[in-house]
Amino acid sequence: MPFGKCMSRNFRNADKGNNRSGSESEKKAAIKTSPEIMIPLTGTPAEMEMQKKIVNQTAEQVFAECGERINYKVGTMIEVPRAALVADKIAHFAEFFSFGTNDLTQMAFGYSRDDAGKFLPFYLENGILEHDPFQILDQKLIAHGFFYDIFQLFFFCKTILK
Repeated sequence: MPFGKCMSRNFRNADKGNNRSGSESEKKAAIKTSPEIMIPLTGTPAEMEMQKKIVNQTAEQVFAECGERINYKVGTMIEVPRAALVADKIAHFAEFFSFGTNDLTQMAFGYSRDDAGKFLPFYLENGILEHDPFQILDQKLIAHGFFYDIFQLFFFCKTILK
């Protein structure tokens, strides 16, 4: 588990610090922005809801201290198969999705990026795989199985929620 995610689960203020830093930096630079704050490795709707509340509460504190507001969105990266399967539920709390092709590939194939360099050239040369799955999404497994449903559900949910 990445350090940042571990920190946010164990120390509720970890995401607050990251969010505060980003919001304050934008204010100091006096740049018009509309940041997208992405919550990593979300696996359940409840987790996304909790993390979004932390981001929103921290943003409100910064806005109150600065006396200004900026527009921002809170979303998540769909990196784990479970998130892909419950994306329609996560969409109730996420204002955008990004897709972690590296993580989905590792979990769907069971390949480690560190180890793949040892056997992937052989697989590609001998037609076991058509493409490097870390470079191009596997259309049969990941892209069709996960993304087709995710995009349909995400846009369906966003249409209903508006």
